[in-house]
Amino acid sequence: MSSDKTLSMQDVANAAGVSRMTVSRCMRNDPKIPEATRFRIQEIAIKLGYRPDPLIQRLNTHLGDRKRSSYVGTLAWVTDLSEATSRISPQMAETFDGAKARAEASGYMMEEFNLDRKRMTGERLGKILLARGIQGVLLAGIFKQRFSLRMPWDQFSVVTIGYLLRNPQFHRIANHQLHTGRTALHALHRKGYKRIGLAITRQTNAYSDNLWLDALVFYQRSIPLNHRVPAYMPSKWDECSFIQWVQKNRPDSLISNDTNILGMLERNGFRVPGDIGYVNMDWTSTRPELSGVDQQRFATGEASVDMLTGMLYRNEKGIPKIPRVLMLEGTWVEGTTVVNVRCPRCDSQGSPSERRC
Repeated sequence: MSSDKTLSMQDVANAAGVSRMTVSRCMRNDPKIPEATRFRIQEIAIKLGYRPDPLIQRLNTHLGDRKRSSYVGTLAWVTDLSEATSRISPQMAETFDGAKARAEASGYMMEEFNLDRKRMTGERLGKILLARGIQGVLLAGIFKQRFSLRMPWDQFSVVTIGYLLRNPQFHRIANHQLHTGRTALHALHRKGYKRIGLAITRQTNAYSDNLWLDALVFYQRSIPLNHRVPAYMPSKWDECSFIQWVQKNRPDSLISNDTNILGMLERNGFRVPGDIGYVNMDWTSTRPELSGVDQQRFATGEASVDMLTGMLYRNEKGIPKIPRVLMLEGTWVEGTTVVNVRCPRCDSQGSPSERRC
C-alpha cells in the first residue's frame, strides 16, 4: 500500500475478502482456522505492511472478557534445529518446558518458529513476527547460523540462550560453563582420578564458549606433567581415532557431553566405571544413572522468560549497547559412572580398577 495511513485489521480483511474476526484469529494463529488460510492472511498482512499495536492488543484483552486468563501476548521461541532434533534433545525440551511454564505464568503464550523450514530466513521471520504483533523473541537453539542472524532487531526485545549466536550480541542466559567444567574436574579429583581427559567436538567447544577447555587447562597447571591428558577435540566423532587417543593417552576418566562414547568404549573392551570413569557435562534425568553436572535447563528457560518479559515491560528493543550475561550454576549429580578410586593405603597411577585395594 502506498498510503501513509496506519493500516487497520479491517484493511487486511478487505484485501483478503474475509471478515475482520477471521483476520484477528489468523494473526493469533488460531488452530481452528485452516493452516492454508492462516498462511494466506498472514502473507497479505505482511505485503500490506500491517503491524498491530501491542498496547491496543493488551487493552482489548483486558477490557474483553475479564473472566478469561490474563493473556498479555505471545513470545517467539526461535531455533534453527530440525524439528526432529528439537523433539529428541532432552536438553532442548527441558529448556523449552521451563520457558513455556514461566511464560504462561506471566500471561504469555510461547510459540515455536523454526528457521530450518523451507524458505524461512531471518528477514522473513521478522516480517511474520511483526505481522503477528509478536515483539518478544527467545533465540534458543541457533546452531547452523551461530555466527550471524539478520532480522529487523530494532523492532524486537531479544534474549539469547547459550553462547552460539555471536552476531549480533544480545542479552544472554547461559549456564556458568567454566564452573561446570571445574565442578566436574574437582569431583573427579576428590574421588582420586588422576588422568582426566576431555572428549568433545569442536562444535561443543564453541557451545561451551571454550570454557570447559579453559577449566581443564587451568586445572592441569596444578597437577604433575605426567598426569596431564591432551583434549580430544575432533570436528566430528570418529570411533577409530577416539579409541586410538584413549589407548595412547590412557585417561582414567573422561568428561564429555556425548553419551555415544560409552558404547565406543564398551565395544573396545573398556569398562565404565571399572576402567574409565565418565562424567556427562550436560546431565538430564533421561539418563539418571550417569554421573555428571545438571546445567539446570528448566531454570534456564524460566530465567530467559523473566529477562525477556522485563525488557518488554520497559520497552527495551534492539541490539543493546552493553549486553548482559546472566549465568546459572550447575549442580553435581553422583550417578554410577564414576567411583571413589582414592585409596588411603596407596597412591597408584594405574587404572581405577588397579588402584582399588
